[in-house]
Amino acid sequence: MVRVFKVFEINRYIKSKLEEDFILNGVYIEGEVSNYKPHSSGHVYFTLKDESSSINAVMFKTAKQGLKFNIENGMKAVGFGRVSLYEKTGNYQFYVEILEPVGQGALFFAYNQLKNKLEKEGLFDSRFKKPLPEGPGAIAIITSGTGAAVRDIIKICKKRDSSIKIIVVDTIVQGENAPKEIVSSIRLVNEWGGCGLIILGRGGGSLEDLWAFNDEKVARAIFASKIPIISAIGHETDFTIADFVSDYRASTPSNAAEIAVSEKYLKFIAFTKTYGALIKTVNIKLAGYRKRLLSTKGSKYLRAPLQNIYDRQMYLTSLKETLKKATNSKISGQKSLLAHKIRVLNSLSPSNSLIRGFAVATKNKQVIKSISDIVVLDLVNVQISDGFFNAEVINVGEDNG
Repeated sequence: MVRVFKVFEINRYIKSKLEEDFILNGVYIEGEVSNYKPHSSGHVYFTLKDESSSINAVMFKTAKQGLKFNIENGMKAVGFGRVSLYEKTGNYQFYVEILEPVGQGALFFAYNQLKNKLEKEGLFDSRFKKPLPEGPGAIAIITSGTGAAVRDIIKICKKRDSSIKIIVVDTIVQGENAPKEIVSSIRLVNEWGGCGLIILGRGGGSLEDLWAFNDEKVARAIFASKIPIISAIGHETDFTIADFVSDYRASTPSNAAEIAVSEKYLKFIAFTKTYGALIKTVNIKLAGYRKRLLSTKGSKYLRAPLQNIYDRQMYLTSLKETLKKATNSKISGQKSLLAHKIRVLNSLSPSNSLIRGFAVATKNKQVIKSISDIVVLDLVNVQISDGFFNAEVINVGEDNG
C-alpha cells in the first residue's frame, strides 16, 4: 500500500534532514545583500546573492541588536548561522546569527556608515561650528574623573591660568552605557550654563575602546550643544565621529587644554589685570585730588586771597632775620678761629725763635741739622734775628751732654 504524506509532514521531514546536516547547522555564507526588509517585530529579512544564485535570509531581533552597523542593500557581507526550512511555506532559508561586512570589520563599517550619513545631513559643516571663547571663565571637562586625561587637562589649564575655574563632570566613556552617560553630561552642562567651554575626551585606546564617541546620539548631542565643545579623544591619529561634529578637534587632551587656555586668552587676562590696575591707580589719584580740592575749597586763602601774600611776606621777613643772625654768628666764629690759628702759627714761626736768640746755620743753602753735615774749614751761613753772617768751621765736636 502506498503511503500518502501530508504537506506539513514532508516539510517537517525535510526540515529535520536539513537540521541534522553538520555543515548546514553552522555555515558561513557570503553574498550581496538585497531585498532588505525590516519587520515591526524587530526581525529583518533579506536575500544573500552572488552572480548565479540567491538564498533567503532572516535575522531575528536578538541577533540584530548586536550589530554595530545598519544592514543596507548592495553591501557585501558574510553571515554565520544555520540553513533550515520554514514549514509553513516550504521555503528553506538562512537563519543568520552573526553578520560581518566583507573586507572590513563591523565597527569600521559602522563608523563609515554613520560618518557618511551625518556628513550628508550637514553635521560636520564648518558654518555650524561655534567659535571658541577668548575667555571661557569656566571650563567643563566631560570625561572619566579617574583617568589620566582629566589630570593632564587640569594641570595644563592651571599652569597657564591659575584663576581658571574647572568643573569635572565624571562620566563613563567606555562600554555599553557610555553613550547614554555622555549625552546626559552634555545636556546637564548646557542646562547649568555656568561655563563657556566644554572639553569632551578620554585617553587613547582601540576602536572598540573609543566606540562610545562613534555613537549617533552622542554626535547629535554635541551638535545640539549651545556651549562650544572641544573634542580630545585618544591620540593624534585617532578620529571619531565626535571629532567631526565638535566645534574644534584637539589632537590630545593636553592639546585641548592649550587650545582652551590659548596664548591669546593669556594676553587677554594680562590686559585685563593691567587695565584693572590702571583703573585702580586713576581712582586713587582722583580721590586724592578730590580731597585736595575739597580742602582747598574751604581754605581761608580763597576767602581772603591777599592774606596768603601777607603771610608769605611775614614768613620771608622772619627767614631774612634768621639768616642774618646765622650769617653774623658764622662770621664771628670763623674770625675767632682764624685769630687762634694765627697765634698758633706765630708761636711756631722760625723768626720768633730767632728773636729769642736762636740762629739757623746753612751750608750751600741747606739747613745744617747734624754735626755730620759739616767738616772743619766748611763755610757756613748763620741767620740771626736782624741779619746773617758767614763763618768758617774751625772745630767740630759732638755734644757730650
